[in-house]
Amino acid sequence: MKTFIWSVPVRFFHWFLAIGFTAAYILSDFEKLLPWHMAFGAFVGCLLFFRILFGFFGPKYVRFSDFPMGFTNQLSFVKGFFSNPKAYAGHNPAASVVMLAIFIVGILASFSGFMLYSAEHPTFINPPMSEHDIEELHEIFANLFLVLVGLHLAGLLAEAIFHSKEGTIKSMFSGYKNLVCAFLLGLWFRFTKCSSGTRRNKQS
Repeated sequence: MKTFIWSVPVRFFHWFLAIGFTAAYILSDFEKLLPWHMAFGAFVGCLLFFRILFGFFGPKYVRFSDFPMGFTNQLSFVKGFFSNPKAYAGHNPAASVVMLAIFIVGILASFSGFMLYSAEHPTFINPPMSEHDIEELHEIFANLFLVLVGLHLAGLLAEAIFHSKEGTIKSMFSGYKNLVCAFLLGLWFRFTKCSSGTRRNKQS
C-alpha cells in the first residue's frame, strides 16, 4: 500500500534546488558566465527562504516539527539501520539533520554571494568585511553545501540498497512511499531476531 508523502510544491522545490545549485556551482568557474552564476545563486536563496517558511507552515511531513533530529532518534536509527529498520514517513533522523544543514548553509552561501556582489557593486547593504574575505567565506559555504549534497546522495544510495521497499527515491517523483512494505519488513527483522534469541536460550 502506498502513502502520499511529498506534495507537488515540495517535489518542485527539491528538483529546482538541485538544478539551481548544480548550475550555480559549475558556472562559478566561468568569468563570462558570472551573471548567470549570480542569478542561479539568488534563485537558490529564494527557494530556501520559502522552504524554511514551508517548514513552519507547510504540510505535516515537511514541517521541522516532523524532523526526528534528537540524539535518541539518531542513535536508534544508526543501530537499527541494517538489522531492525524503522519506517519513516517523512525524513529519517540522519536525513533530517542533513536537510536542515543544507537549508542553513544554502541560505548563508546565497547571502554571502549577495554580499560579495554588494562589495563590487554598491547596493543597500554595506558589507562589514573586505571583498577578499567575503569571497573566501562564500567559497567555504559553497563547498560545504557541496559536501552536504554528497551526504544526501550517499544517504539516498544507502536507502536504495538496504531499504529499497520504501521507494524513497521514487517518492521524489511520484510523491508516494511504500510504508506498509517497510513496516512489514521491520516486523520480519524483529521476528527473526526474537526467534534466534529463543533458539539460543533453548540450546543453552
